[in-house]
Amino acid sequence: MTISPQYIILTLANYTTEQLSVISEQCCTTQIKYWRYNNDKTKCIVSTTSPSLLTNHTSYNSIEISKIVLREEWLAEEVY
Repeated sequence: MTISPQYIILTLANYTTEQLSVISEQCCTTQIKYWRYNNDKTKCIVSTTSPSLLTNHTSYNSIEISKIVLREEWLAEEVY
């Protein structure tokens, strides 16, 4: 049985570097360096197959998160 990944948005100021490392190792399908960050680097989107380990966060499915990343704060700035 394949488990569909769920996505969680983390506010980085709420965590130490060590806590983020633990989250990355225990809950996420990708490493920290591959997380999707918003424009001002205050939030990130992580993919997890264990959203129950992060119970105090809202989890989103792939359709929901694809709509969220279209918001201006998540759009990558043009590089010229």
